[in-house]
Amino acid sequence: MNSLMEAWCDRPGHQIVLTRSRAYQSNDQAWVEQKNGMLVRRVVGYQRLEGLEAAQVMSELYGALRLFTNLFQPSFKLKTSERQGARIKRQHHPPLPGTAGRDSQR
Repeated sequence: MNSLMEAWCDRPGHQIVLTRSRAYQSNDQAWVEQKNGMLVRRVVGYQRLEGLEAAQVMSELYGALRLFTNLFQPSFKLKTSERQGARIKRQHHPPLPGTAGRDSQR
């Protein structure tokens, strides 16, 4: 990051906290990019989008995509993990959409 970008982030009234990856974990960003980038690339594609109009459309799209992915796409969580020699056997809870927990509380 250059000094101009750092100054822009530190301007009064717009404090943007600068963070870094974990120490000695140079590949952290690749994992985040793999998880989020796949979703964005699948929906938007690989072409370059420029301009204010494209940014506004993308903002609306990402808002809807975020809700759809987090609330309606099934995801599963790890239940147990046990080592069997060199292998690790993992068992997961059944996949549930994000709305399942809220519906059961009513």
